[in-house]
Amino acid sequence: MKEAIYLIDSIPSFAFTWTTFFCAGIILFLLRYRKRIVAFSIQDALKTCIPFDIRRSQSFHTDLKVYLIRKLTDFAFLIPGTYVLFLVSNGLFDTLSALDGTHSSDRTSPALVLGVASVLIVAAEFNAFLWHYFEHKIPFLWELHKVHHSADNLNPLTNHRAHSIVQVGKYAMKGCISGVPTGLFMHYYGFGFIELLAIAAIANKLLTVATLDVLRHSHVPLRFGLLEGVFISPHMHQIHHSSLEAHWDKNFGTNLAIFDWMFGTAYRPYKGEVMVNGIYGYSPEQLQEFHSLRGTYWDPLVRSFECLKRSLRPASETTVCFDAKIEHAEK
Repeated sequence: MKEAIYLIDSIPSFAFTWTTFFCAGIILFLLRYRKRIVAFSIQDALKTCIPFDIRRSQSFHTDLKVYLIRKLTDFAFLIPGTYVLFLVSNGLFDTLSALDGTHSSDRTSPALVLGVASVLIVAAEFNAFLWHYFEHKIPFLWELHKVHHSADNLNPLTNHRAHSIVQVGKYAMKGCISGVPTGLFMHYYGFGFIELLAIAAIANKLLTVATLDVLRHSHVPLRFGLLEGVFISPHMHQIHHSSLEAHWDKNFGTNLAIFDWMFGTAYRPYKGEVMVNGIYGYSPEQLQEFHSLRGTYWDPLVRSFECLKRSLRPASETTVCFDAKIEHAEK
């Protein structure tokens, strides 16, 4: 088991992501060929694996630019959230230690480590679900989250297509939520803060591999059948990106579907269900506004600030900030 974990952890994420993406594309091509949907040719194989023009797709070019920028800058936006996690967990640890002293246990027990990892994963997944829900329901956050939904094709780089400032709020909230179990494990079982960060990171990587997370932002409509009662399948997340009204605000979870089922936002797509990438009410020309660094970073920030400013004014002075999905639909 340890060897398997070390093997997975040693695989470069970029290589694993794109290898999985292309292997899934080849399998999809073979399935379509078997049904006589495509011809057995290199051209059709390439079109099936990459169903958009890499050279001309402005959406893909934006994905690539944002990916490179985030690789260089994400650490700065993650520092506040990590600090919040440190403050909450250590504050709880110090408080409990002052009340009843310190505790220790055999931290090498596989059952204990598995239990700790499971709790930390559920806490992180709940945070991801809740923050994603807020991004769709709170107008000034939706203005920033539109950047992610403006992609007109899905590929692994789309996973990183998000406004960097969002990471500050998302991980600060994660620090508050995950800080509680982290502090409890530090106090009652003697784990160190860094040790728990490592356990959570490895557990998250194993979960994303198991749920084929890299295919969530792809054209491969992979479903999990009955397992979709627990896990978000790639097809479930692809439906989340659909601009069709039936698919609005569905499947907010990252890897676990349990919170979507609990809060009534789960949607299991049927085989062959039609979806349209984009934002409801936005024409292809309007989506092009997002396919630049200004449209990705500056314009959403300005709209978000204006939206927040309007929402803070008394209702008698201005209209409450509108739902941005309806704004373009009425134009």
